[in-house]
Amino acid sequence: MNRAVFFPVLFFLAAHGARAAGAFPDSSIEGRLAAHVRFLSSPALAGRGAGSEGEHAAAEYIAGRFREIGLSALGEDRVFAPFFHPFAVDAKGRIEGCAAGDDPFVPEKRMRNVIGAVDPDREGRVLLIGAHYDHLGVKDGEMHPGADDNASGIALLIETARAFAGENPHEGPVVFAAFTGEEAGLLGSRAYVCRSPVPLDETAAMVNVDMVGRLGAGPLLVAFAGLREEARDSLVALLPADPPIVEMRSGYEAGDLAPFAEARVPSMMLFTGPHADYHRPTDTEERIDYEGLARVTRFAREAAPLFARLAGVFHGERLTSGAPPSDRERPFLGTLPDFSAPPGGGVLVASVAPGSP
Repeated sequence: MNRAVFFPVLFFLAAHGARAAGAFPDSSIEGRLAAHVRFLSSPALAGRGAGSEGEHAAAEYIAGRFREIGLSALGEDRVFAPFFHPFAVDAKGRIEGCAAGDDPFVPEKRMRNVIGAVDPDREGRVLLIGAHYDHLGVKDGEMHPGADDNASGIALLIETARAFAGENPHEGPVVFAAFTGEEAGLLGSRAYVCRSPVPLDETAAMVNVDMVGRLGAGPLLVAFAGLREEARDSLVALLPADPPIVEMRSGYEAGDLAPFAEARVPSMMLFTGPHADYHRPTDTEERIDYEGLARVTRFAREAAPLFARLAGVFHGERLTSGAPPSDRERPFLGTLPDFSAPPGGGVLVASVAPGSP
């Protein structure tokens, strides 16, 4: 998750009975989720920093799982790199083909989203489910594994794709996108919006999954963008009951859903909450609550097509203003805002990090 997604916080959430990854059969959903998280957060990938060899290895792994599941390729090179959506970025963070300005574009990094689809030729509007696979790499000599941020989201993405490939519950095509460069400024999601493999005006909804591996006994945080208040209230009432949800009212605006919300695509985000290991070397695989991650995965499988269907019902209610602000750094205070509180009248504080300012 990008640092600007919520006020940077470092606070402790107690573990609630999470079992070690090895306690689950490999064939179970928990076992498969654990295998994905374990690989993506392993030392061999060195934290999956944007443009790094570890990031490239993660992309190959995700593409391999998409191929194994039987997804259709949506990449630009269907023969040699069928699942890859490549783009170049310059030193200013501009994306080639999407950059504004008079000065020449000089590529600094070449990066790749990984994209596959279920039923790409089915009639109907597209449901897009996405998660970022990059993390911080090595900082100050220490590897940042990014198990929760966001190997957990990619694990959910892969297993949701597996379920949809078996039986697609959506009334149209479903696209699964693993974005890179989120930590560097939403680069992958911005590149997708700029050069989408499917027209954005044919996209019914986007569901973004970020940091979903620490559910424990807490609720699942859900955020909406691109819909009016009355539509949001209806959606919350109709979403699956397990796990219980709390709607985030702020703090999510700079995640990968932002470029889609700015493009007027109704968007939803799933998030199990910040914790003391956020953006630290201690965000490791053994701290993931795999039973909770499996619950969130089942929730996503039911909620995503429901959201797309209801977003179509509320198509005329899309916002015409008030898109999320662009990505930016925020100062660290050490407070966790109450994401469920309505905006206005100040900020309610849910928790304070020990030893913080």
